[in-house]
Amino acid sequence: MNPPLHHRRIVVTRPAAQASALMQSIRELGGEPLLLPLLVIEPLPDPHQLRQAAETLSTARFAIFVSPNAVEQALPLLLAHGSWPEGVQAVAIGPGTAHALQQAHITDVLCPRQQYDSQGVLALPELQSVDGQRILIFRGEDGKAELGDGLQARGAQVEYIPCYRRLLPQDTAQHLADLLSSDPPDAFIVTSSEAARHLFSSAGESLLKQLQSIPIGVTHPQIGDTVRAHGGSAVEAGSGGDLALLKALSAALDVPPPPVTTGRTVMPEPTPASPVQPQRPGLGERLVERINPTLLVALVALGILIWQWRDNSLQLSQLRSEVGLRLAETGAFQKQSRDLIERIERARIEERSRLVTLETRMAESQSQQATLAALYQNLNQHRDSLLLAEVEQLLMAASQQLQIANDPRAALVALEGAQSRLALEDNPKFLPLRQSVGKDIATLKTLPNVDTVNLTMRLDAMLAVVDNLPFSIDSRPQQAPKLPNVKEEPDSLSKEIWGEIKQLIRIRRIDKPDAPLLPAEQTYFVRENMKLRLLSARTALQQRDENVFRTDLQAVRQSLQGFFDTQSMDVKQSLTQLNQMLATPLQVKLPDLTASLSALGSLKTLQEQELTAGAHP
Repeated sequence: MNPPLHHRRIVVTRPAAQASALMQSIRELGGEPLLLPLLVIEPLPDPHQLRQAAETLSTARFAIFVSPNAVEQALPLLLAHGSWPEGVQAVAIGPGTAHALQQAHITDVLCPRQQYDSQGVLALPELQSVDGQRILIFRGEDGKAELGDGLQARGAQVEYIPCYRRLLPQDTAQHLADLLSSDPPDAFIVTSSEAARHLFSSAGESLLKQLQSIPIGVTHPQIGDTVRAHGGSAVEAGSGGDLALLKALSAALDVPPPPVTTGRTVMPEPTPASPVQPQRPGLGERLVERINPTLLVALVALGILIWQWRDNSLQLSQLRSEVGLRLAETGAFQKQSRDLIERIERARIEERSRLVTLETRMAESQSQQATLAALYQNLNQHRDSLLLAEVEQLLMAASQQLQIANDPRAALVALEGAQSRLALEDNPKFLPLRQSVGKDIATLKTLPNVDTVNLTMRLDAMLAVVDNLPFSIDSRPQQAPKLPNVKEEPDSLSKEIWGEIKQLIRIRRIDKPDAPLLPAEQTYFVRENMKLRLLSARTALQQRDENVFRTDLQAVRQSLQGFFDTQSMDVKQSLTQLNQMLATPLQVKLPDLTASLSALGSLKTLQEQELTAGAHP
C-alpha cells in the first residue's frame, strides 16, 4: 500500500530555519518537500526592550511566547544572567513553541491542547484570574494585539516584548514562477496570513489562475479566509499540528477532479426505416438527375473551403488573443525584471558608497594607528628619561638628608622609593643602578638607631620636675625615735648617755667640700639655669650636636649633685636619667651615596646618546 503522500510534491513556505521538521514529516509520508520561504526572520537591530525584560523577568507572573521564533530570539538574552526564574510561568501558543522551550530546559510549560492560537491561550484555566498580575508577551515586531487585549480586559498588566521582525524575500516571484512552470507542485502549506498574502502577490496575473487551482493547506481558519479571499483553495486541518494538516492535504489530493465536458453534441443513432413502395419519380427528382456531378463536387468543395476559412479565422483570433496575453505577461515580466535590475543597481550604488565610506574610515584608522604608533615610540623613548629624573630626585633628597639633616631614616625612605620605582622596569640597563641603591639601603639599615624621640621625652619630663626637686639646704636631721614608756632597765642610763655623745660627734669627708649654702632667693636662679641647660640640650639633640648636648647635660648633673638633696628619690631618678642620656651616642658615621649617584650618571649619559641616535637615524 502506498503512503498517503506518495509522489506528491508539497511546497513548504515556512522560514528555512523552521521548515526542517515539516519537510521530514512530508518525506516520511512518501511526499517530496519543496522549500519556498515566504518570510525571513531577522533579529531586531536594537533589542533594548528585550534587555529590559530580561532584567525584570523575575517580577512577572506569566511569560507568553507566540512562536518558536520568539523562543529562539528571546531566550539567549533572558537566560544570559542565569536559569529561568522560579515563580514565572512559561506559556506556549502551540506544541512547536512548547518543544522549543523544553529544549531550553524549561520543563514547566503551559500549552493549549486543541486550539493553537490566541483564543486557545485565553481559554487556559491558569489565565482566567490574572487581575493585577504582570504578563510579558514575547512576539514579533508589529504582532497582533488580540491576546494582549483579552488579558488586559481581565485586569492584567500586559507588556509586549518584540523579539524579531518578519521581512518579505525579494526573489519570491522568480522562485514561484520556476516552481509552477516546469513541474507544478501538488499543494502548498502556508502557516501565516502574511505569508499567504505575499504568495498571491508574488504570483502576479500570469500565475494567479494556476496558483488558485492548487490546494493550499493552512493551520488556522483566519489563514484559510485569507487564501479564499484571493481566490485560492484552502484546506484546513483544524487542530492536531503538522501531521493533521498533512493528512487533510492527502485526503484533499485523493478526491478525483469533476468530469470535463467536451463541446460536442452526441447525435442519436438513426433507426432503420420501414420499407416503402417504389413510386414514380417527380419533377424535383428529375431536376436532380439532370444536375452536373462536377458542379455538385465544386459546390461541396467551396463549402468546405468556406468552413475551413472560418475555422482558421477563429483559430487565428484565438492565437492572437493568446499571443497578446503572452506579450502582456512578457511585458509584466520585463517590468519586474527592470524593477529588479533597478533595485540591484541601487543596491550596488549603495554598496559602492558604503565601500567608499569604509575605505575612508579605514584610511583614517590607519592614519590614527600610525600616529598612535609614533606617540607610543616617542613615549617609550622618553619614559626612561622620566624614570631617571624621578630616581635622581629621590637620590638627591636622600643625600641631603644624610649630609645636612643627619637623618638616616628619611634617607632610607627616599632610597626605598627609588628602588620600588626601578623595580617596575624590566630593562636590564637599570640593573647596576638597582644594585647600588640596594647596597646603600642595606648599609643604612645596619646603622644604630638613635631614638631622638625618647630622648626628647626624657628631657621634657626632667624639665617638668625641676621645680619640685629639693635642695640640700632644705634637708633636716632625723630625730631619734622616742623610746616606749616602760620601766627603765639597769643599763638604760648608760645607753642614754651614749646617744647624747653620738649627737655631739659628726663625721665629714674632707676630699669633698660641702655644698655652698644659698639664700632662699638664689634657689630660683639655680632652677632656671637648669631649665635653660635642658632646653639647650633638647635643641642640640634635634640638631644632632653631640658636644653641646653632653656639655649641657653634664652641667645639669653637676647642679643636681652640688645643690640638691641626692638622698631624694626624685633627684636620684633625675641623675639616673642624665647618666643614661650621656651614655647614648648621637653622632653615627653616615655613609655617602657616591656609588648610586655614579651609576645614575652613567645611565643618564647612555640615555642621552640613545635619544640623539633616535633623533638622527
